Amino acid sequence: MRQPIPLRVFQSPAAAERERDTSRPVMLVGFQHQGNLGLGYLAAVLREHGYSVRVVDIEQPPSEILRIAQEINPILIGFSRMYIGAHYLSDVVCAAVLGLACALLVTHFFLRPIENRQSSIEN
Repeated sequence: MRQPIPLRVFQSPAAAERERDTSRPVMLVGFQHQGNLGLGYLAAVLREHGYSVRVVDIEQPPSEILRIAQEINPILIGFSRMYIGAHYLSDVVCAAVLGLACALLVTHFFLRPIENRQSSIEN
């Protein structure tokens, strides 16, 4: 029987030397009650590396998701990344625009009420 080949993860020397900033909380949004193993695995790996992780169910009311996101305060995090020299202003602005666009797409497609709840398949 053949022996399995060990998996090696390669990091650039700069990434290996850089310290992780685990002081900032991480918010993961997904479907929790549908057995989303990827979301749980990602949360477990982040917690193992010292991050504070908030897992939020996407089916919660939008006001609750927004409240949790405001607790994390992403605007303050963006400015702190510029202050310590980790990112340029353009990086922070583009990330904010991309995050806003993703939030609008999610609210438009996933948080709309279903208009016709009856099945179109007749028995």
